[in-house]
Amino acid sequence: MLLPTCRDKVHAYMTSALRGMGHIPIIVGGVSDHVHILMSYTPTQPLADMIRDLKINTTKFINGQRLVSSHFAWQSGYGCFSYSPTHVEQVRNYILNQENHHRKVNMRDEIKNILAKFGIEYQEQYIFNDPE
Repeated sequence: MLLPTCRDKVHAYMTSALRGMGHIPIIVGGVSDHVHILMSYTPTQPLADMIRDLKINTTKFINGQRLVSSHFAWQSGYGCFSYSPTHVEQVRNYILNQENHHRKVNMRDEIKNILAKFGIEYQEQYIFNDPE
């Protein structure tokens, strides 16, 4: 769980790591149990490889800096959605407003809402569980 005291460091690290992989991060933000990344993706590496490398390197950073009180690890899954350039500012504001947004909607419901918005069918057992 990413506490407010370490979130900015983690988000800054992720931003730098994405740049290092050749992508153009627009905003990285989130709350204690997940991160949103809005970026211009450069298809020089497969998306799954980029996510894997970002998770591995960020995990090493978080654990190496002892930013959390116990061993940190990401969940195995992720979601990826594309947006048109006309929606970038709207998505950026959505990411900036995560704290307020998640006072009303938990992560599980958020994912289900996003999938419904995009018309994506899913199986319930593959939706993230809320942290305990």
